[in-house]
Amino acid sequence: MCTSRLVGAVCASLLLPFTSRTANSINVNSPASRSYGWGKLFWLIIPFTGLTTGTVSATTLLQAYAYSVDQQSGTSTHGPTTTFDSSYPGGSSDKFYPVYDSTVTPSEDFNTGASGPQTATSSASGSGNSTNGTWSGSSSSNASASYGQLGAYATASSSGSGDNGSLLGSQAFATAQDTFTITGGSGLATFRPTYTIDGSWTNSGTFLQLEFDYSINNGATYDAYRIQGGSGYGYTIWYNGYQTSLPGLILTSNSVTGSTQISFDVTFAFGTSFDLTTALYAAAVPSNSSSGTVDFASTARLTGISILQGINPITGFTIQSGSGTQYTAEGVVVPLPAAVWLFGSGMLGLVGVARRKNAA
Repeated sequence: MCTSRLVGAVCASLLLPFTSRTANSINVNSPASRSYGWGKLFWLIIPFTGLTTGTVSATTLLQAYAYSVDQQSGTSTHGPTTTFDSSYPGGSSDKFYPVYDSTVTPSEDFNTGASGPQTATSSASGSGNSTNGTWSGSSSSNASASYGQLGAYATASSSGSGDNGSLLGSQAFATAQDTFTITGGSGLATFRPTYTIDGSWTNSGTFLQLEFDYSINNGATYDAYRIQGGSGYGYTIWYNGYQTSLPGLILTSNSVTGSTQISFDVTFAFGTSFDLTTALYAAAVPSNSSSGTVDFASTARLTGISILQGINPITGFTIQSGSGTQYTAEGVVVPLPAAVWLFGSGMLGLVGVARRKNAA
């Protein structure tokens, strides 16, 4: 049964078969856009956004957001938090989320910056008297954002019987926006990043969602990967269409665990800059006496980049980023901490001393 714990549009979507969802303003070369209708489902090989358009902002930005609430509201009018709706790419459309109103005091944390990691945490617990009886609940969430790696975690549980004024649940998101300028060729080519997604999604009667999204030049937001389920609705896995499974995933009737890889294609021109924004979202919104956890706190890692012209790979490419991050064919080059360099230098010094003693 849908309550005000969920946004009405998402609530309505639960009444329709998940397998009938698709975008209503895309072509067969595009992944599902946020403005979607209900009808025929397109099955795709690789999501493809077409030639990059829009305005390059040359902005580098990391965002980490966490929100948790477990309180009985004094009003029946609720909605998404302002920060979530305005800061997540595409806003709250097509999302499960715990709602907010001015009569409650949630746990909320939001941090942004050009350098990372940016992190956020939240936790809440509470109880209340509803028209259906008493209830209690607890929830927590966290997020972390770095260039090339995003993490999001949300968990929530409840017992008893709430009503439309019982606000429970948690959500978290992490985003990264960077500017890419790729050289090493001429004309148009395809930019294909590969992300490794690993973690666990476990549900016991809760509205639960994991989603990885992206946008180019601050344009339309696309769903690249999604695991979503609700009370009594099982779950669905989206990647280039609805999937029964993906390589590396372990499935049970109420859980998805393991590691898998996803990719998407963007057409660009060598030497011409474009912005790429990636976003990871997790939410857990319990119904009466339920629990669920979305644990992808260290996932969405950029583990490969391919540049292609037609079907031919370009191997000698170079990527210059606005953030200064080093991107290569292997993904992101993570610099060693200073302590590691000092340790290595010390070890080399000891080796040198030992050699001199042996020579003596």
